[in-house]
Amino acid sequence: MRRTILICGATGFVGRHLHSSLSLKRFFNPQEKIRDPNVKIVGATRNVQRARKSFPSREFVGLDVHECCGRNLKGFTHAYYLVHEIAEHEDYHQREINGAQRFAKAAKDAGVERIIYLGGVQPAPGQIVSEHLKARRDVGEALRNEHPNVVELRAGMIVGAGSASFEILKTLVARLPLMVIPRDLNHYSEPVSIQDMVYALNLALDEQHMMPGVYGCPGASRIQTKELFSEMAQMLKLPFVIEERAWLPANLASKLGSWVTHVEQSFVDALMEGLRSDLVCDENSIWSLAPQHPLLTYREMLEQALSCNSNTLLERGVRLMRQKAAPTEYAFKKLLGWI
Repeated sequence: MRRTILICGATGFVGRHLHSSLSLKRFFNPQEKIRDPNVKIVGATRNVQRARKSFPSREFVGLDVHECCGRNLKGFTHAYYLVHEIAEHEDYHQREINGAQRFAKAAKDAGVERIIYLGGVQPAPGQIVSEHLKARRDVGEALRNEHPNVVELRAGMIVGAGSASFEILKTLVARLPLMVIPRDLNHYSEPVSIQDMVYALNLALDEQHMMPGVYGCPGASRIQTKELFSEMAQMLKLPFVIEERAWLPANLASKLGSWVTHVEQSFVDALMEGLRSDLVCDENSIWSLAPQHPLLTYREMLEQALSCNSNTLLERGVRLMRQKAAPTEYAFKKLLGWI
């Protein structure tokens, strides 16, 4: 069966890796480089010229989910929705919902058979839900309300060279020998490797064995926030001490993270807010459909990511980077002052 697959968010971290795997005959074997003649992959982006310059061998079409209609999606059998606008606008939550509704309606009108959406794992009932995770949840609901065949994959931190959370974590550990975090941020999560995430996204194309619905995508390790940092320090072979203190406000910790990593404050705020609850998958895991697939542990995914020698701080574009970054020494003095 011939498939024509559209990837919305194709130039992002996950979309870039997904594009490579979808065009291979055997996506689950990274050594297999045979192209599948029955699969056509097209990336959707707002800036086609820039995308083609970065990936000259790939096909792209111009598409803005806030303006798309049925004719934009005509001819596609499946669509991946990897669009996230975390902290890009003050009203990004509602913007994401509006964009998802418009896209799903256009996909339905165009005859797209299935939409596959990468969302975020949700805290257990009664725990704090960050604005960012609420937006991820509500986007999934918006897609399902407009299209009858939606698969939502919910993941926590995706680890790989160039991913936002990985690069922020690596930079903090590399530049701060002593780190203090608010006590209410030391919760459990299940980071997943980019390799496992791409495998799950490929599985979601299988309409015979995978029904529409919501599936969790946990990694092999359930780990606390402090361990995320300490494991990274061990892999980097750097001296590192991390402590938790009840008196440290989250907004001050977020400012430190922004100073040290040179990442926009609003972006760091959104990520840190998500750490105020346990982000674990206790039911309906996608891996029940692939019991033989070997998931990477957190240490293994760090080892693979670090072996890539990525020097990229964040692959979110210049708009998320400070034009003039505060020196690390200044940030470290601020930390000592708080202690």
